[in-house]
Formats: sequence, structure tokens, C-alpha cells
Amino acid sequence: MSVLTKEQLRDLHLATLEILERTGVRMAHQRSLKYLDKMGANVDFKNQVVRFPRNLVEGAVKKSPKKVRICARDPKKDVILGDGRPHSHPSGGHMYVIDLESGEHRLGFVRDVQMAAKLVDALIDTEFMITILEPQDVPAEVRAIVCNKEILENTEKAVFLFVDYPKQSEYNVKMCAEVVGGIDELKKRPISHGIIAPTSPLVYGEAVLENLWYYGELGLPCYFCSMVSAGTTGPVTLAGSIAIQLAEHLAGLTLLQLFSPGTQAVFAPRLSITDLKQGTFSYGSPENGLMAAAFTQLVKTYYGIPVDTGYSVSDSKVLDMQVAYDKALTMLPAVLAGVDAISGLGGLESGLTTSPAQLVIDDELFSMVRRISNGFDVDEDRLAIDLIYKVGPGRHFAGERHTLEYVKGEQFLPKLTDRRSRSKWLKMGAKNAVDRARDIARDILATHEPEPLPKDVRKRLEVIVKKAEKELVGGGI
Repeated sequence: MSVLTKEQLRDLHLATLEILERTGVRMAHQRSLKYLDKMGANVDFKNQVVRFPRNLVEGAVKKSPKKVRICARDPKKDVILGDGRPHSHPSGGHMYVIDLESGEHRLGFVRDVQMAAKLVDALIDTEFMITILEPQDVPAEVRAIVCNKEILENTEKAVFLFVDYPKQSEYNVKMCAEVVGGIDELKKRPISHGIIAPTSPLVYGEAVLENLWYYGELGLPCYFCSMVSAGTTGPVTLAGSIAIQLAEHLAGLTLLQLFSPGTQAVFAPRLSITDLKQGTFSYGSPENGLMAAAFTQLVKTYYGIPVDTGYSVSDSKVLDMQVAYDKALTMLPAVLAGVDAISGLGGLESGLTTSPAQLVIDDELFSMVRRISNGFDVDEDRLAIDLIYKVGPGRHFAGERHTLEYVKGEQFLPKLTDRRSRSKWLKMGAKNAVDRARDIARDILATHEPEPLPKDVRKRLEVIVKKAEKELVGGGI
């Protein structure tokens, strides 16, 4: 799906480069300022603003890989972004949970992280896990570290592990190294990724740049993830906000590729609008779907960097009809535009809340959207002219071998969606989609056991967490 014309794409591309060259990006980090000055950027040390010449940016883009392997504990479950297929994962950083049993909206705890990781491990089309919650039953300084330990222990799938500060990054990398057999093995098969999150508009803080250098010097992949909101941290015009978002990502990518050429990088914008009537960010608006598709199209046309956008998070506070249309309108355009990964599965309340039941629903929704994006083949077998001749007018095709051979590839076969007759539906308890999703989640949690880490590795992870608590809690960051 093309949202923008060739001329519009060119204008956005040129506008982004002009923002980088004329306005620049504030980088509150002396090492980065000095290095970029040496490499040919125009650096204003007094105001900590870096202006990037076009040739510097374009050179960095050429060095950045066009495919990124997101490694998993089980190599069979690696995800390759840029392989032409859309992938999916939950959204991260939530504070609240809609309880699976009571339906209560409450603070999230460590047990909810364990639950979410197990669900992702079992769900077929949710292909990697993320630091989904900030568990409120552990100190703030080590929430990310505790959360990441639980994720590493409870899924074999690929993971994205959030951290906020360089010290947390060190502990995160130590845990991942223990899982794969040492730091050298981690560099070969990185299951740890740096989440590099500039502040919109156009600011890279000191801690963010420290993380960029830390992960870049180790050669570990970097996920650039800023959150421009049209109307407040970006222009109210969608084109202006997309240009700022891309400029932020390209600034970080340029620095990364200058000091660590060839390091894998992903652009993961979380575009939104500000509802100026309510004074709130909206992630479920139709404009979000438009911006995600346009950003994807722009990056695919001019840069080739893998894109993880389509932040499919609803603004609704409960599991209702609004969730369905919020998520469909943000997920489908990005996938049809060729996005490499969709975020937001399970996310509600503009990213504040997650729901196990909604995660199950979104897994199926993504399966349906991916089915649409796959299209269908037209060839001699599928045209079935001889079969149509054989069956003839007025008869049916249900019992034909051709039907059995092709049904799985041609038709989406749901796990959650109900297509039964009303009479059968009534006999099975007349449950709606949310109730059925809760049943599926309960069944997974009761029966599914992820492949455990070896006992000695689990013990070493526990030691790392305890060291982190001792060093960081109480102002050690």
C-alpha cells in the first residue's frame, strides 16, 4: 500500500535532511560532540547542538545492514527483520494490568511479567517478547533488570529488553551473556539490544547517548525509538512530525555507524497525535495508522533500514469495541505498507495498561492482518479450471482432494474467532471474544511450560540481580 506519491516521498526525504543540516539535534554528551566534530559534523559546543551534513548521513545509511537478526534463546525462533515478512510483539513499559481472573485494573507486578512471557512463548504469531511491564513490587532502580530476568527465564523466543540507564545496561548484558555462554557468544548471537530513545523534538540526553556508545562498542544491535506526537512534540501536520521523527532516528544512526560501522540498527518510531481537545496523546487514531504506513514507505524507499512501527495500542481503557477498531486502523496500514514489525500487542489505555486476554486477541488479529498482506497466488492449479469442469454446475467442491490440499494455504483458520452457527455457539456457552480469549490464556498458563534455563544459569542470573539491587537501589544509578 502506498500512502505517499514519489514526489511526496522525495519532499519528506529532503525535508528530513534539511532539518538535520539546518536545525540539528541537541546531544548532551561531550564524548559524542567531540567525536562528531572530528568526523565532520557542524558542532555548536555551547548549545550542544549537532548539525549533520547530508554526506555524513548518507554515508552512515550505506553502512547500516538492511536485515537485522533478532536472536532468540532457541535459534529456531530467531526473527529476521527485513526478510519481507511482518513480525509482531507486545508493547512495553506498561504500569498497569487488567487482571485475567477478576478483570480488575491494577498495578503490574513481577508475576504478570512471568505470565506475559509464558503467553508470548506459546502464542504462534507473536514472535518476540519485550520488557512489557515496569513491575511495581520491586524498587524503581532495578525494575527493568528484574523484569528482564523473568523474560529470559520464561520464553525461548527473541526478546527486547528495556533499560533506562547505562548501569542497568551493564547488568542487562551480563544476564544475556550468562544465558548464551559468555560475552563473546553474545556478540555472535546477540539476544540483547540497546533501546535508544531520544526525546522529541530533536534531543538526545546524556544517558541515552551513553547507552548508544555502550551497545555500539560491543557491536550489539540498537533499536532507535522516539515518540513524536503531532501537535505537541512535533508539528500538528503529519508530514512535519514524520520528518522530525526520521531526523531523530537518522541522527543516532549516523553517530552509531561512524564509531561502530556495520552495527545492526532498527528504526522503531512510536508516532502518535495529541488530541488537543483533551490534552492527551492518542495512539488509536487513524492518523497513527497513516503515519506508520508513510514512515515505513519513506524508510523503505530511501534508507532500507528495518522498521518496527505500527504501534497498535488502543486508547480504550477496557476490552471493548473501541479496542478492535483502534488496533485494526493502526495495524493494517503499516503491514500493507511493508513494515518489518508491529508493536503494541496487548496494549490499552494509550500504552499505560496491558491485558493478557487482549494479547491473545491481538495475536489473532495480527494473524488475520498478515493473511491479508500475503495476498494470494494465481496459477494453473489455483485457477482450477479442470476441477471446475469436473464438478460442473450445481455441485460442490467440499469433498475434493484439491480442497483438502489447498485449504490451509488459502484460508485463515482461526483459533479465537467464532464462526459457528448460533445454535452451536449457545451450546458452547455463548461466550464472546473476550471470554474466549481469557479461556485460551488460562489454558496456556495452566499447560504450557517454556523450556527452562539450566539451573546453574538461573542461579547466576539471581546473583546478578542481587548485585544490581545492592549497587543501584537508593541512588546508585
